Amino acid sequence: MRELNHLSEIFHAYDTFVIDLWGVVHNGIELNKKAINAVDQLKKNSKKIVFLSNAPRPRTKVINFLLKMKMAKHYLSNVMTS
Repeated sequence: MRELNHLSEIFHAYDTFVIDLWGVVHNGIELNKKAINAVDQLKKNSKKIVFLSNAPRPRTKVINFLLKMKMAKHYLSNVMTS
């Protein structure tokens, strides 16, 4: 197994990315700007993105939470919660 230093090292090899929300995309208060930039680059390269949360809430509540933190709606078509 090799160490991955940056998503740019592998993103060409995959069509879909599953990205955890808490601690990756946001910290519960604000969005992680570097993570949003990475998501934007994935979208620009026609990659499918699935956001994953273990929050025990319906996906609509998680989506609304992300929208309140100013996450762009066009990123939120694939959100899965526990």
